[in-house]
Amino acid sequence: MLKKLILSTAFVPFLALASIPAPTTVSVDMQNLINSKNTIWSFKPQTNEEWFMFKDIMYASGVNATKAVFDNYDIAMQETSIANVPCYILNSNSIKSNGKTLIYIHGGGYVIGGGLSGLTEAAYMAALSGYKIIAIDYRLAPEYKYPYAVDDVFNVYKELLKTTKASDIGVYGTSTGGALTLILAQKAKDNNVPMMKAIAALTPWSDIDKIGDSYLTNENIDNSIVSYEGWIRSAADAYASGFDLKDPYLSPVYGDTQGFCPTLLVSGTRDLFLSNTVRMQQNLIEHNVENELIVYEGQSHAQYYFTFNSKETLAHFNNLIKFFDKHMLQ
Repeated sequence: MLKKLILSTAFVPFLALASIPAPTTVSVDMQNLINSKNTIWSFKPQTNEEWFMFKDIMYASGVNATKAVFDNYDIAMQETSIANVPCYILNSNSIKSNGKTLIYIHGGGYVIGGGLSGLTEAAYMAALSGYKIIAIDYRLAPEYKYPYAVDDVFNVYKELLKTTKASDIGVYGTSTGGALTLILAQKAKDNNVPMMKAIAALTPWSDIDKIGDSYLTNENIDNSIVSYEGWIRSAADAYASGFDLKDPYLSPVYGDTQGFCPTLLVSGTRDLFLSNTVRMQQNLIEHNVENELIVYEGQSHAQYYFTFNSKETLAHFNNLIKFFDKHMLQ
């Protein structure tokens, strides 16, 4: 039944009918995205079979998005293994970073985004920034529950430090990838491992529980993930699997961020995770961490990279590049 319902939206998996018209202050491409319809947000996979069907459909859509970026830009990709974790190394012909590296951690609720389907943001940054990108293909639930994803990301980072100075490394990711970016910095701090130079936690899933104002105020307004009560809750249950949801390695908003490196946070005015993002900024402010917050007009969760080469997408990656250049190339 799940497969039958999803197939009709296989190529537009991140789209819900918004009850409020798109603002005229964004591009036509973004208006169309904001006004689009999502029919799969409410699926709640429970069994492994249901999860595998869900993953297959989402994988196909993610690969299409990644392929569009690869087809438009000159990007070289190498599959490799770092600390026994599958990774992808992406470069463009316009390398400017003198060995400086960005680690990319994909999103997907700890359940999707694996393999080539999770490389869209990595490909954009490789093409547009000139940085070497290392994308981590960490293990996913429900097969691999907490803390497998955290362990994979931390082990890759520690291995990379054997050949690359921490001051030459930045980290970024969206949603779950944004949470894991923050968690990686927390793990480095807690284990006396050198801190990376800068991080960008983009609409991070910083509280894996349904806590925060925008989980309610942007419910059914966000037309990307729409509501916590859909597959997001199922993903949280599948990954956290009974652990305390306030564990900072599950919900980094509860961590002690004193000593963190400069941090960029990004969200949108309709983002279900807007409170996750602003609460995370408050934590950083309280611990005297240098930080920046960008909130995009009209956008739901992670829509800054959903419209291929739109005005908003290119502006977003330009913002990311400026942030990392500011902290890593000076």
